[in-house]
Amino acid sequence: MAAIGLGFFLKIGAADWCWIVSAIVLVFAMEILNTAIEVLCDHQHPEIHPRIKQVKDLAAAAVLITAIGAV
Repeated sequence: MAAIGLGFFLKIGAADWCWIVSAIVLVFAMEILNTAIEVLCDHQHPEIHPRIKQVKDLAAAAVLITAIGAV
């Protein structure tokens, strides 16, 4: 929301809007992928397991890195 609001405030051009929308879509897509991985891991191994925790942490880190790159 902040990126969109700032874009309107700064009156950015069409090319810049394309980059902003692409970054937003990429972050949303990574978040959906992260959720899918977590649901699959929980389905396969419902109890706490160190390897499953590691997989979930790595998926969350991918989302974080994508969000930082989008900024």
